[in-house]
Amino acid sequence: MDAQNHLYVHDEGEEPEDGIYEAACEKLVIRDKLVREEYGSYCHDCLLKLGQHQAARLEEHFDNYVSTYDDSKSAQDKAP
Repeated sequence: MDAQNHLYVHDEGEEPEDGIYEAACEKLVIRDKLVREEYGSYCHDCLLKLGQHQAARLEEHFDNYVSTYDDSKSAQDKAP
């Protein structure tokens, strides 16, 4: 209703039982008013939530890796 793109998080193929979708920014829309086309600007609050979600996923992903960078060699290179 506000001509913005919002992020509605739900499992694909699953519809809410009450027909009401809640956006990441906590705005509600009923199924009959939901348009699944990209037009208009993006909701700032939804983009922030998406960014926070992606950042958390990346942090979790990178926690599984160990750095293999050996800075002792670079320290030796700098020694006179």
